[in-house]
Amino acid sequence: MDEKAIVKRISEALLAPNLEGLVPPLLDVLAEITGLDSVYLTRIDFAELQQTIIFSKNTGALNIPENLAVPWKDTLCKRALESETFATDDVPKCWPESDAARELQLQSYVSQPVYDGAGDVFGTLCGASRSRVLLNEETTQWLVMFSRIIGKEISRENLIAELKAEKAKLHKDAEIDPLTGVLNRRGLMSRLAQIALKLAAKKQHYLLAYIDLDDFKQLNDQYGHDIGDRFLLAIADTLRHELDDNDIIARIGGDEFVVVREVEALTEDSEADFQRQLTAAINSDVKTPADTIVYRSGSVGIVAISDNSASIEEWLAVADARMYQQKRARKSAQTTNP
Repeated sequence: MDEKAIVKRISEALLAPNLEGLVPPLLDVLAEITGLDSVYLTRIDFAELQQTIIFSKNTGALNIPENLAVPWKDTLCKRALESETFATDDVPKCWPESDAARELQLQSYVSQPVYDGAGDVFGTLCGASRSRVLLNEETTQWLVMFSRIIGKEISRENLIAELKAEKAKLHKDAEIDPLTGVLNRRGLMSRLAQIALKLAAKKQHYLLAYIDLDDFKQLNDQYGHDIGDRFLLAIADTLRHELDDNDIIARIGGDEFVVVREVEALTEDSEADFQRQLTAAINSDVKTPADTIVYRSGSVGIVAISDNSASIEEWLAVADARMYQQKRARKSAQTTNP
């Protein structure tokens, strides 16, 4: 193959959007350039001391299968890296102690490390054959160039993965209340929007509870803001512990929480059970470093949802109004029975 044809094929390979599209055509070219039985790209797991073939091209007597995993300690790649002997046409003489080379009857071998963007060894780009193959300086130069091309793509993909992870983290952080670790208002509205979409396609049943921790301001004034924060965190922890894993919990204001639960059917019993569970969770004794706070001033209002005929804002408004009804009833009872 002439150099112009090689460059053309490499240029075409470089148009690939990912490693899976880039490496196979490069291995095709490398196999033709070197004349080796097998050329392959490996990944090295230094923590597990394991080397895995992730792409291979086999054209001769030797067959190196993809996904083959071997102990790192007995590989020729390890010996090549440590001795900086990256090409030989006499493997038995160069590494007579290698059981793997002896079992595979290797005669010729060439290798180059592939580095990621951090400068760490990702793996190796290798070629091997059971026959003696002339491995000159030009062969090594091609291998070096291919390993650098692959390394750049690995670096690019790693960077993209890091950016996606950071974006996901930022998105998650933007929806989480930093004090309690439950959803904030933005996170709640996002989940409610998803519920509204589900209800547009299929009838489902939800209970939405609006919780107000009445007298929280007095608690803050009496104990201080640090204890107030600890109180809110304790309430959030209690809700997480007492409620179902799939329940949505959010803190949408200083002393206001919203909980959403999907239920099989909307019945008086399901709503009453939800009301009792939430009321018990928020009206409890909260231990703080300063004191045990006996809290009995929480109020809960619940709205049942089975379709999207009302807006999200209307769901919240109805639950909020019912919470205030309960609050007034509780305070009226306290006045009547002090």
